[in-house]
Amino acid sequence: MKLQVLICTYGNRIAGIDPDSLPQLDGVGYLISWQNPGQKVPSSAWQHLGGRNDVEIVETDSKGLSKNRNHAFDRAYAPYALIADDDTSFSRDGLVGIIEAFESDSKLELVTVRSESPKTRIYPPDGHDLAKPFKGYYTISIEIAVRMDSVRSRGWHFSPLAGIGAPYLGSGEENLFLLHAVRSGAKCRFLDFVVARHPEPTTSERAGAEASVLRAKGACLRLMRGNITALTRFPIEAMRSPAPFLTALWHYMQGYVYSIRHRKEL
Repeated sequence: MKLQVLICTYGNRIAGIDPDSLPQLDGVGYLISWQNPGQKVPSSAWQHLGGRNDVEIVETDSKGLSKNRNHAFDRAYAPYALIADDDTSFSRDGLVGIIEAFESDSKLELVTVRSESPKTRIYPPDGHDLAKPFKGYYTISIEIAVRMDSVRSRGWHFSPLAGIGAPYLGSGEENLFLLHAVRSGAKCRFLDFVVARHPEPTTSERAGAEASVLRAKGACLRLMRGNITALTRFPIEAMRSPAPFLTALWHYMQGYVYSIRHRKEL
């Protein structure tokens, strides 16, 4: 096996994973990391996924999406991995494209790709160096593929303090993951092909006015842009926010301060 698709799910959401959305391909497997705290959901919830030797389910009683993603990393054994959600479908050509990209360049450690979703997004040109910011571009988790040797040797992980189920910052975990990957000196590139389809808006799009998501934006802006630039951006971002201006500004500042206090953990 060359590539594992790391699907994270929680509770009875495992019952909604569609086997038809997981193409059967030589060299590709699906590792489903299932958070089932308190053993509340019976194993019968995933019986519809049985009978396929390319699907493996590993259970954890942890809480929080970032912890679940880290659990999937810990259990992965293929040389390459694609991060995924439980409502994602995958392109055969895209999965093969990821394998070919890593196989053709032994120095390539992380790639981001395209996904199809309800929102039209900006992407950089093919082969873009992710160490160089591209105006308007941001990645989401299901667009990130990694060389697992780099994950282990460089200590890459998702911060448990960010993402769904985190104590204070409700999103932004993929931004922080990519930030640390780039700053570690790894070769990270954008590749212009579609790997995944996601029918629903992302957390930031769906819950953009929620305090935890606004705080995450404030924290990520400081960590990605620096102290001064982040502060100058806050009024502009607050004007664009779905939340009232002063509410957005207040929560951005909360995230800003939180990111200073917890800078070693983020």
